[in-house]
Amino acid sequence: MARGKRLRQFQCDSCKRCGKLRVWWAVVPNGHPWSQCWGCGNEFRAIPDGEWVGVGACLFQCDECDNEYTVLCEWTDTADCYSCGKEHNSPVEFHPPRRIKKKTRNRHSCSKCNGRGNCPNLAFLRSRPNGGSG
Repeated sequence: MARGKRLRQFQCDSCKRCGKLRVWWAVVPNGHPWSQCWGCGNEFRAIPDGEWVGVGACLFQCDECDNEYTVLCEWTDTADCYSCGKEHNSPVEFHPPRRIKKKTRNRHSCSKCNGRGNCPNLAFLRSRPNGGSG
């Protein structure tokens, strides 16, 4: 069994405290992928890799030019490459939503907004009081 810890996503479907779906990220040991909901106190198993929910910082790698770029979107979204323009790249990594330090002047563009602005993914991040982390 591998030792160490890793960041995992968890979900409580019916939290008694707020009555809504609650999603959170926690660092847990590899051999114990469980975390406790702060609202209802129940323990939940980590969401399997590739089945993540909600908006996060998705890392993309272009198949054509090997350019790596990060976009705030859902795991199921696609995004065009900023460098060569190849359409519909899929994410290779998914991280908790956070402010992304822009490395270029390229505008946000995902499959939900196609770069036209007013993206629901960015609106989600702005609505979080602490910038989307946690």
